[in-house]
Amino acid sequence: NHATDEVWRQLDPDLWRITHNPWVVLQTVSRDRIERVLTDPEVAQAGLSEADLTAAGEKFEVHRWDHARNDRAQAAREKETLLKIVCAPGAGKVLGATIVAGWGGELVNEITVAIDNGLKLTDLATSIHAYPTYGMAIQQAAAEASVDQFAASRVGKLLKGLVR
Repeated sequence: NHATDEVWRQLDPDLWRITHNPWVVLQTVSRDRIERVLTDPEVAQAGLSEADLTAAGEKFEVHRWDHARNDRAQAAREKETLLKIVCAPGAGKVLGATIVAGWGGELVNEITVAIDNGLKLTDLATSIHAYPTYGMAIQQAAAEASVDQFAASRVGKLLKGLVR
């Protein structure tokens, strides 16, 4: 009702403004994150962004992956897509993600589950995904980022040196 809405607006004007934005078609609010999906193209975001972490002075890594490399996206001839996963340095704990794609709203749920459960990139990389699906793009992105993180680690560098 209107009275409850007014109280809500006074308690948290920024959150009220976000949740009353006519472009927001899906939203879930919790203490530490807001997920949202904007339409045409779908721009889905969950968890913390680069801007949030920079403002808080936190260290983080960003892994970008072009969804157009995903077999299902190729079959659908989707070209302008992007997945950006923000995670803790080293361990790769998923902190947030932004997905730009015609089906980004469908993928953001897996990211939300990862954030809620403290999952790492390796957890996403080793989980089973059906083939060919758009969801497999998250697995592919996480696998590539996990390999990159390992290669940059002390053990990865040692193994690389031994192979030469």
